[in-house]
Amino acid sequence: MLYFTRWKIIAIAVSVAIGIFLALPNVLPADMQKLLAAHTIARPMTLGLELPGGSNVLLEIDRNDLINKLLEQLPSDIRNALRQARIAYKGIYRSANGVTVRLSS
Repeated sequence: MLYFTRWKIIAIAVSVAIGIFLALPNVLPADMQKLLAAHTIARPMTLGLELPGGSNVLLEIDRNDLINKLLEQLPSDIRNALRQARIAYKGIYRSANGVTVRLSS
């Protein structure tokens, strides 16, 4: 079982109480926030740019670049598939629009 000395328990309780006190203005209504702000140092947290409105991300894909990368990868994928299936081939050639495979028989 955990054992904490008395001073550690008091320090933890004080830290939690201070945290609750400083976070309290964020959950109170506006009129209570003004009343509390007039008498204490606790102020409501102002929201940054990303908090109230969220964010908007726009992703674009360069289709030609994607096609070229896939066409570069395709011959090795075909070669591996033919080797695993034990199919003999004479050559695998990359053309402008695709890949040409010449089988042995």
